[in-house]
Amino acid sequence: MSKKLKSIVAAIILFVFVAVFVISYLSPLFVLADTTQDRINQKQNEKTQIQNKIQEATEKKQGVLDIVAEIDAQIADIQGEINGLQSEIDDCNEKISDAEEQIADCEVKEKEQYENMKKRLRVMYEDNNTSYITMLFGSDTLNDILSYIEIIKQIINHDNNMYNRIIETKNQVKELKAEIEAEKEQIEAKKEVVDGKKYELDAEVDKMNTALGEINGNLESLRAAYDEAERQEAALKRQLQAELSGSKTSASFNGGTFAWPTPGYGTITSQYGGRMHPTLKVYKVHTGMDIGAPMGATVVAGADGTVVKAEYNVAYGNYVVINHGNGYSTLYAHNSVLNVNKGDFVVRGQTIAKVGSTGYSTGPHCHFEVMINGQHTDPMPYLK
Repeated sequence: MSKKLKSIVAAIILFVFVAVFVISYLSPLFVLADTTQDRINQKQNEKTQIQNKIQEATEKKQGVLDIVAEIDAQIADIQGEINGLQSEIDDCNEKISDAEEQIADCEVKEKEQYENMKKRLRVMYEDNNTSYITMLFGSDTLNDILSYIEIIKQIINHDNNMYNRIIETKNQVKELKAEIEAEKEQIEAKKEVVDGKKYELDAEVDKMNTALGEINGNLESLRAAYDEAERQEAALKRQLQAELSGSKTSASFNGGTFAWPTPGYGTITSQYGGRMHPTLKVYKVHTGMDIGAPMGATVVAGADGTVVKAEYNVAYGNYVVINHGNGYSTLYAHNSVLNVNKGDFVVRGQTIAKVGSTGYSTGPHCHFEVMINGQHTDPMPYLK
């Protein structure tokens, strides 16, 4: 075999050896990255399911709160009716008390009048100066006798009239008292019915409050499960970013600033850091910044680099991740269209996507993240 042929064979063998070595070295990385991404997707799907359950429980809670508010309004109306009926009962009791006092006063006057009549009659018959015999035999004329008899008759009639008026007044008061007592019984019967309605409504409110307690307990458990899934997802993302940062790119970002992700649109609708999540309604860390822009607006690469992710994600929607070298990478999420593919090399300012509202989003915008060695950081210092 000639030296030239031997050299060619040796070169081929060396190339094959190097190729096998490189493939055997890199393939576990890609497999691991895909496996990690699968686990991330699994966690995000788990979060979506939990979020749906949280939404369902929240709607159920609101439904119960609406029912409780409606029942409370009914209870307030019924309580007002009860208060009015009780006021009427109190008025009846006061009238009955007044009637009883009047009856007692009439009975006292009746007794006094009766005693006065008896006393007067006894005196008239027993007193020699005023007895019928004295008047009859002591009178000089018939007119005197008749006059005395008329006086005695007037006295007796006066006493009888006084006595009868007292009895009549007492009877009238008794009748009035009976009417008031009958009215009171009717009001009390009505109040008893209304009290029963209020009791039923109070029992219903108790049931609703019990249901609310169960729903709140369920929500607490779901939110705890969501937080745990999010914690695990964050750990997997850090692991994936560490894996991706080890991927190869010809770019070499050495610091400085990135190009603004949405040319012509600079309104920041949500800063990096802690915030109330717009769809989950829980306080959590916002890992990037949101830039408001209309549907279909252009999204550009922040710097030269290799596209390591260009796919759909439950949370991010259609998103792109670019490795810029030296541990720097950027992420662009919630796009309506992706204009690049995994493995593409892009340059600063190149169109990579169109603004959308996919994934966990409340409207068109670009979610932009900067990561250094897999760790999220505030993007603003790298955009100024």
